This record gives sequence, structure tokens and C-alpha cells, in this order.
Amino acid sequence: CTVATSCRVGLAGSAAGQVERPAGVAVDPSSGDVYVFDKDHVRVEKFEAAGSFTGVEFKAGSFTGGSFVAVGPGGNVYVGGNGAVEVFSPTGVPKSTIPISGAGGVSGLAVDAGGDLYITAVGLSGVGKYKPDGTGPLYKVDAAGEPAELTLDAAGNLYVADVSGYFSSPKQPVRYLEYGPRSEERRVGKECRSRW
Repeated sequence: CTVATSCRVGLAGSAAGQVERPAGVAVDPSSGDVYVFDKDHVRVEKFEAAGSFTGVEFKAGSFTGGSFVAVGPGGNVYVGGNGAVEVFSPTGVPKSTIPISGAGGVSGLAVDAGGDLYITAVGLSGVGKYKPDGTGPLYKVDAAGEPAELTLDAAGNLYVADVSGYFSSPKQPVRYLEYGPRSEERRVGKECRSRW
């Protein structure tokens, strides 16, 4: 890509720093760096907090089945793929591949401070918590509906977006569910609804 007006970072496209179809975003809380999964080009690109492209790009074979990205301990980047989660250093160096038994494409991913994984995927019901090596599930949250995006707060509470009604007709709001850090069968706090 050589034309300045069509090669700018952030525009839709296939050039470095461009994203055709963003499908997953994660932010490193320590650096502010932003990681964006481009589903059309099956890659993750890294941007500085101010929006500049860092030149770091991640690619791997299993990305084709999933699209979710998370930042874990040490700034390592976790990318959900087809039946596995791939781990990269912050500079894009592959570190490991974590197989998730019974999982198809990962549709939701979060990583806690200890490196444990929270996953929802094709072929799995609810949300499962797995050890850093993929052993598990240690326990499951039977989130009703169609759990998708997952995130954790600093206290270890898990938030789950249920998108089952979003694709219905008429379109329903997305539900956001909150679970306590060790209360796998009990929803605590709130259930709120919001539209995209």
C-alpha cells in the first residue's frame, strides 16, 4: 500500500496498521496498548494508547475459528482460536498454545491475574474456568442464553454479555450478567440490559 490517503493507520484495509473487520479488542492496563483482532485478515495488530500502530502483528493458524483477544499476566496476549488459545509476548513472539478440550471456535475470553482462563466457545455450554495449561473446566457458570464477550474487573468479578436476543426479530437488548469471583453457581450484583 503506497497511497497516503488510503494507507493511513486505522482505515479499513489490509495494509499494516489497518483493520478490515475488528472482532475483538483488548487493552493492556499497565501500558495502555490496544490489541485489535482483524477477522478478515486473521491477525491481531497492536496500537499505542494514542492510536499509533506499533508495527507488531500476530498471526497463527488456529485464529480462523475464533476472534477474541485478552491481555494477561506480564502483558502476555491471549488469542482465542479454534479449540485452543494461543499466547504471545507483548512483542508478538509466540509462547504457547493451550488446547481447550471440546471447544470449537472461542467466542469469549478473559484471563485473570493468575493466568486462569475464562472461556465460552462453540461446543461448550456456559462459561468455563480453566487452568493456565487448559486443564478444566475447574468450574462452570451456566450463563443462560448465548454468552459472548467476557471481562473481569480488578476484584475478580466476571461480566458476561448475553447476545441471544440481539439477533432475534424484533431485536432484543444485550444482557450483561455479573458473577462473583468464587460463586460459580450464584449470580451476584446486577443484571443490566443495554443496546449496542
